[in-house]
Parts: sequence; structure tokens; C-alpha cells
Amino acid sequence: MDFETALRLGAPKPPEQPYAVFIDEDMIHHPDYAFCKVRPPTTAKRYYPALQRVFDSLEEQTGLKVIIAAHPRAYLDQNPPSFGARTIVAGRTAELIRDAALVLSHASTSQSFTVIWRKPLLLLTSQDLDNSWMGCHITARAEYLGRPVVDIDNFDSTALS
Repeated sequence: MDFETALRLGAPKPPEQPYAVFIDEDMIHHPDYAFCKVRPPTTAKRYYPALQRVFDSLEEQTGLKVIIAAHPRAYLDQNPPSFGARTIVAGRTAELIRDAALVLSHASTSQSFTVIWRKPLLLLTSQDLDNSWMGCHITARAEYLGRPVVDIDNFDSTALS
């Protein structure tokens, strides 16, 4: 299905202003948590400020604006995420990845588009994520794809170099 989507969208189209895209996974309020009877892997109080620090640093160091690709089942009106003043785009994840200069993610299945379009991928984790059921998914993707993992709790801006 992702490959068919990629074929339909075609080759990357460089935007006027290069950007990085963060693939949102609705980490705090994902509807599957209740269905699967699992707790969110982190809290909004810890997660969003750490992400914002990474995004701020990335924007400052690279000049790339970070755009948020909203999770398709996120209830943005009921549980607005705290990504700062960043643009949140719903329903265009594949297209945003296709045209991005850099992709940031945890363990989204949409990472397949980074492989299809050969996009640079930076995987993000935290102490909470590592210590939850999510940690093994991030680690597995990092190992399989040979991509670096950045700890958003102890972020060092040299990791972006």
C-alpha cells in the first residue's frame, strides 16, 4: 500500500523552503492505547517540552523549519498537542516525507516512505520511551535501517552534525 501511494505521488518535488518533518504518532492520546489496554509510553509534561527543545535546536542549526505530520487518528481538536507554534498538517504524511530534507520519527509505520524516497531519518527516543513497550520498536528500526537514535531528554545539539 505504501509503495502504491509512493508511485501515485511520484518523485520528490523540492519545496521553495526546505523543511524537516516530524511524523507524529499521537504518543500521549493514541486511540489504540485504550483498545489494547496499555498506558501511553510517556506523559505530555515530559514529552512535549523535550521534543520542542530538539525542534528548536534543529531549526536554529540547520535553518530547516520543522513541520508536524499529524497522526491520522489524532483528535487534534480534543487533545491538541504541544509542538509550539509549528505547522501541523493532517492527511499528507506521505507527501510531506517525500519532499522533506529530513525526517524525524520514533517508530511510525510511515517510515517506509523514508526508505522508498531515500530520505535522511533521525530516530527520536527518551528515557520513558526506552523503558516502555515502545523502546524495542525504536531500537529495532534503528538497527535495521542503520540510523542514529537521539535521546530527546539528554539532547546534545552536536548529534545533528
